[in-house]
Amino acid sequence: MQNRLKTRIMLNDWGVCQERSCLLCGNADEDKKHLFFDCDYSRKFIASISAWLDVPEALFDIDTSWKRWGEVIQDPIKKKVCYAALAAIVYQIWFARNKAFWLKVIIHPRVVCKMIRAEIVQRSRQLINCNWKRRHCQWLYNLQVYVYN
Repeated sequence: MQNRLKTRIMLNDWGVCQERSCLLCGNADEDKKHLFFDCDYSRKFIASISAWLDVPEALFDIDTSWKRWGEVIQDPIKKKVCYAALAAIVYQIWFARNKAFWLKVIIHPRVVCKMIRAEIVQRSRQLINCNWKRRHCQWLYNLQVYVYN
């Protein structure tokens, strides 16, 4: 991220909005670090998606998460799926934040997690090819089963 997201701190500095607090939790000023990985709201589904993918959950920072997940996950196919999940997490946090900003609606983290899981399984199923081994297909199937439970 190149600090281009229009967070409330940035909007406040420009005189566009008066509030600086996070739209999702209200506990801190809304900057990219808080919004994506320190916010209580965001932490709930980061922890949930990490557990779903069996990636050890730590205090991820947006700028180091890609590297950390890449080090933890050795299998190249699982690594691609996990990177897609991390991208989906970032996208859905920003989507939820904008919903809160424009529509004054906060999406429940459980709903966001379900959307992320369904999206990742759907996209991963499209990637299945001859390089996938049976264990990869079984892993994806197990992920899929958890999406709808």
